[in-house]
Amino acid sequence: MDDVALLRLGRHFRVRQDLKIVLGRNQDENLRLADFAAGERWLVEPNGFNGPTALVCGRRDEAALDAALRLIAQYTREPRPEHEVRWSDGGEPRSRALAAVMEGNRRP
Repeated sequence: MDDVALLRLGRHFRVRQDLKIVLGRNQDENLRLADFAAGERWLVEPNGFNGPTALVCGRRDEAALDAALRLIAQYTREPRPEHEVRWSDGGEPRSRALAAVMEGNRRP
């Protein structure tokens, strides 16, 4: 049932066969995505700026994180390299600036 409910939320991106990312389209969807985070579904959230939350459906690795950061940067109205996102890795809070994925990928 979770999969069916999740299909009704956000923008869905199939990044590779084993990785899907769902971005919230508004504040309500960003909050609701948190209900689906468990196991191999994990959240990457804006930290101190307005932008979409990403529910990453797949293994936690650098490629998945970079894909989530690129999508967040792409769908943020005015992304800045210093904007940071946060996620939890084994209970440990982590963060990274969008600058890591924005080099050469700036929007016109």
